Amino acid sequence: MKQKKITQQSANQAGPSTSPQIAAAVANTQQFFLSAQIAATQQTSGPIPHPEILRQYEQLSPGLTSRIVKMAEDEAAHRRAMEAEAIAIQGRDQIHYRILEALGQIFGLTIGISAIGGSVYMGVHGAEWPASLLGTGGVTALVTAFIAGRKTLLKQKDQEFAQQLAAIQEQHRQQIESLKLQRQ
Repeated sequence: MKQKKITQQSANQAGPSTSPQIAAAVANTQQFFLSAQIAATQQTSGPIPHPEILRQYEQLSPGLTSRIVKMAEDEAAHRRAMEAEAIAIQGRDQIHYRILEALGQIFGLTIGISAIGGSVYMGVHGAEWPASLLGTGGVTALVTAFIAGRKTLLKQKDQEFAQQLAAIQEQHRQQIESLKLQRQ
């Protein structure tokens, strides 16, 4: 009845002098747009399906919904525990790194002061050439060690960043694949 009403309205809108084929085409076009406006899609993401789907699962197998929710809760708890452990390990590594960095600076300062002090002592007691070689060699060695250490540190940080980026990319790839599987 509704289709006849739309067809009659379409014929009236097309005008009294139009042919029945044109009126039918106008009616079909209006029905197409009407049906396009009514269509809707639903999309969910995450480990728990849409409530309607859960209801259907429960009808098929009683208790399945609670098992699905329990599985999602267990997975979330496990993920949070692993993230907390990773953060704790990173914190410990950072503390160890800072301690080693401070020790390196203390030892470098000790070597530098010893080289300069030794060269001053040698220079005062008449050994100017050995004093200049010791002072120049000691300072040059320290500068070289600091530059090489910085390069190594930068290279290490670049490698860590690349590893973190690769891990994030892998997580995103897995999430995209799981979304694709959910849509199928």
